Amino acid sequence: MQGQPCRLFQQKQAVSIASIINLKPHDDENLVSAVGQDIESLTRQVWFVWPRGRFSTRTEEVSSILNVQPRDGQRGRKALMAFEQEPTELSERRWPALSPGAQKHMIAEFKRWMEEGCCQPKMEPSLLGLDWSSFVTREFPEYAGQTSFWNPPEFISYAFSALDAYATAMLAAHFSFRSLGVLNFTCSLKRSGPASQMHLEFATIPEQGRINPESIMLEMLESFPRLLQTKRIEAGAVFFLEGEGCAMQFSYPGQMVAEASPFLRDRPEDLWPRVTLSLTPTDELRIRAQDILAFLLSSASMEGNPN
Repeated sequence: MQGQPCRLFQQKQAVSIASIINLKPHDDENLVSAVGQDIESLTRQVWFVWPRGRFSTRTEEVSSILNVQPRDGQRGRKALMAFEQEPTELSERRWPALSPGAQKHMIAEFKRWMEEGCCQPKMEPSLLGLDWSSFVTREFPEYAGQTSFWNPPEFISYAFSALDAYATAMLAAHFSFRSLGVLNFTCSLKRSGPASQMHLEFATIPEQGRINPESIMLEMLESFPRLLQTKRIEAGAVFFLEGEGCAMQFSYPGQMVAEASPFLRDRPEDLWPRVTLSLTPTDELRIRAQDILAFLLSSASMEGNPN
């Protein structure tokens, strides 16, 4: 896996891996029961991870692996599969059941994939209605050929989604943006030391002027965690950091392990991945962010859940 850390499993039994990407990593019983299920039980839109952490646009190759034909002229990020068919009978399944040894190997291989950061959790649409191309990853052209400077696919999914939630919380907060110009929102993967747990750190850097962190701290501590929940990100404790930039952080929610990941283990920590979203705030964006937040908080209140 060293040369191609994100290669797609191409063994017949491994086709079902796509259907269990969203399972909890330590739920071995569910993992075993999911392995070997028929193609029709896969999710409608299957995302595959290719090197450099980019979504696959190779529909024909994905289709050949799944044994389905692309529609005429179909090209793009997703392989779509008909879901209107009747469920496949057990006796008609394409792949035989895995032996206990093969199941154990499959689980171990899948867990290794997760620890390397190669799995890419599903991303919900942007809360702000932004295209994901607006989110820019940190690139190192001088290290283009080195795996250790590629973006971990798992980090990209979490960073894009969490940064979208953070930007929404910031735009919904009560501060004047008229004189600030472009707002640069960032999400960085960091840790305090080699033995420390990784975390995601967020900051807002205006083109000019400053935002008083103290004026929005309480708002952000209420709104940001709630917006993360809509992204299905289990952030745990969310902290507001001292200093400029309205910085916040929470423990990295994924399964990637720095020492096991080919994207991080040989990479200086000051060059770890970062995602940036730059936009000029408008009244329309602010109203959208505040409406979303008001709806979420009122829903939580009605359910008797203060968080």
